[in-house]
Amino acid sequence: MSVIMKLFPLKRFFMGFKGWKILISIIIPIYNVEKYLDRCICSVLTQTFRDLQVILVNDGSTDNSALICEKYKLADNRVIVVNKENGGLADARNVGMRYADGEYIAFVDGDDYVACDMYEELYNAIKRNSVPIACCGRTDLYEKGMKIRNRKSFVLKCEMVYDRIESVKALCLYNAMDFSCCDKLFEKSLFSGVRFPKGKTSEDIPVVFELFCRAKGVVHIGKAKYYYCHRMNSITGEPFSVRRMDYLFFIQNVCRKTLVLYPQCKKEVQVLHLRAAFSTWQNVMKLRDYKLQYSGIEKRLRIMIINLLIAYSFNPYIKLEEKKRMAGELLSGSVHLSDKKLIKKK
Repeated sequence: MSVIMKLFPLKRFFMGFKGWKILISIIIPIYNVEKYLDRCICSVLTQTFRDLQVILVNDGSTDNSALICEKYKLADNRVIVVNKENGGLADARNVGMRYADGEYIAFVDGDDYVACDMYEELYNAIKRNSVPIACCGRTDLYEKGMKIRNRKSFVLKCEMVYDRIESVKALCLYNAMDFSCCDKLFEKSLFSGVRFPKGKTSEDIPVVFELFCRAKGVVHIGKAKYYYCHRMNSITGEPFSVRRMDYLFFIQNVCRKTLVLYPQCKKEVQVLHLRAAFSTWQNVMKLRDYKLQYSGIEKRLRIMIINLLIAYSFNPYIKLEEKKRMAGELLSGSVHLSDKKLIKKK
């Protein structure tokens, strides 16, 4: 029996109960991911938490993604399909938010998937701790040929609640959480006047930072519930280009704003700034012919990192081993073998 046919009973159930209350709207931007789409949508529709609205935003796909979306719309009354011209991930998410009727909003990328109880756990944690944001850990899955082992990220020993300052510090240190919006559940009211920047990469960074600044606190459930699938032909599997500089620009803006709003986070901001600059430099250096196109960018980044290493030399978060590794790579002009991998920053 096909996956679609298994879902038809859900259609009959929800059509017979049209007054159900939508508590969570899950937005799934979709662009040419037919190979992964069944797995993604099924993982959302079979959640133990049933009061969902699933918004499938087909962002101008040229494969069979649109047909797959329509099949799920027929199978489950909770599914809305939005077809639009290609405008990128940020634009697709923004369009999806126009259709969101839930009290909470979540995002899942079309090539990823989630554990069956993810949203039940996140929702209950929000209610239990009276905070507007919940997050979880991730399992990073790498496509065959990428030569990187699957691993879990941001897993804690137990549930943790962070106040606003603590959560901003955790973001800066990538300690327990990062700027991805996909492993989180947000109270919809936080998005008032907030949208993803269209046409940019790393579009999560300014949005998640703003939402954390508006939230009185954040709860982390401690467990890994989101499956983050790294593909060689995904946005961040592409070779370095000037567009990839968006990551560093957004991080620099976060650093400036944090120092103004929360000066007590100065040491954490320094760590974020240095590591973002170094990560960007590494991505440039992974190009065999970087000198032909990006020698100017590489030189400016190298000078910036050296200056930051000097300026932040007494920062307790930046250990001596990390400083030596960075300095060694900068002087030799090569990237350490352990860093020669494709990292998916959506």
